[in-house]
Amino acid sequence: MIPSMDFESAIKASARAISMECRKRGWPEKDDLRQDMLVRIWLMMEQGDSVTRKAICYMARGIVVDTMRKTLGRSKIKSVHLSESEWEDIEDKKATNNIHVTSMLDDAEDHLTPDERLLFRHLRLGHTPEMIAKAIGMNIYAIRRDIDKLLANVRTILSGRKNA
Repeated sequence: MIPSMDFESAIKASARAISMECRKRGWPEKDDLRQDMLVRIWLMMEQGDSVTRKAICYMARGIVVDTMRKTLGRSKIKSVHLSESEWEDIEDKKATNNIHVTSMLDDAEDHLTPDERLLFRHLRLGHTPEMIAKAIGMNIYAIRRDIDKLLANVRTILSGRKNA
C-alpha cells in the first residue's frame, strides 16, 4: 500500500508538480494554479482520501491543462510554442486544404442523384438530421438511413477520385 502524505509534504510536492507540469507544457507558473492545487489537496484530506505523489501529479496535470483549455481553447493546446511565422504557415496550409477539400466535395456532388444532392447540400450547410427531416418532410429514421447511404456513396466517389 502506498503511504499517504501529510499536509506539509503534500503542499511541497504539489508545488514541484505544478512547476514541472508548467515547464513541460510551456505555460507560465501562476499562484492561481498552486492555490487550486492546495484547495484540492485540502478537500481530499478532509474527505479522508489518501494523498499520494501519483494523485498529486494527476491533479497538477489536470489543473494546468484545464487552465490552458480555458485560456487558449481546446484545439490550440498542443501548439503553445509556435512562433508567429509558424502560425501563419499553418493558417495558409489550412486555407489551401479547405479549398482542396471544397473542390473535392463539389466534384463528388456532381456524381450524386438529385435527391442525394439535396441531402448533401443540407449536410454541407451543417444541418442536423432533425432539421433536414423537418425541411424535407420525411421521417427522421429514413433521413438517417439515407445519410448513411449518401456518405458511403461519397466515400466511394472520393476514393475513386483519389485512385484516378
